[in-house]
Amino acid sequence: MPVNVLVLLASLVACMVGRGFLTRRSRGRFTGPEMMWDPPSGWFVVLSWCILTLPLHVDTFDLGQVLAVQAVLGPATITLGPAASSAAWAALVVGLVAATAWSGALPTLARPDHQGNQAIDSMTRWGESALAATAVTGTVWGPSLGALVRGPLNVKTFLWAGLSFALTVIAVAGVSFCRRYVNRIPHGPAALGAGTIALAAMMVASFIR
Repeated sequence: MPVNVLVLLASLVACMVGRGFLTRRSRGRFTGPEMMWDPPSGWFVVLSWCILTLPLHVDTFDLGQVLAVQAVLGPATITLGPAASSAAWAALVVGLVAATAWSGALPTLARPDHQGNQAIDSMTRWGESALAATAVTGTVWGPSLGALVRGPLNVKTFLWAGLSFALTVIAVAGVSFCRRYVNRIPHGPAALGAGTIALAAMMVASFIR
């Protein structure tokens, strides 16, 4: 989709804030000064830094242009210089970890004993996991399958698009499965360590061409 990357981040914020308001126990948890210390909010910051790594490197927030660059040159993790490619790898790995922790730490909908609520929670949480995982892999590994329709059809583009699609499917499955176990980790230290790596990757990608 030809959309601004900031709109993509806003959709993740909408998921997070929406769950906060739909959960009675969490009402108001995303509106006070303590927001940044809440696990979903902390992991969202890490996730957003990873998603912004490649757009800042290519000097555009247009997601279509970010994917178009990779349709021509190939995935950022392979075709950029050593420093920028390392930053892209770090953004990919840390971003998927952050996507897993973010979606797993989102508050559960009220009345978890209600079967209907459990089904809704499961479906929406899967969708949130898929959105976050796709946001990370799409910006780092692109291009999307749309490149086969909109761009010149050749073997190289077909290879990059197929590889990106396969990795995205694997990432979505992995994030959706692993998010069930993230509550076993200490969110504070883990988010701090992941955030340090994500911030360093974003800074490297921003200043090294």
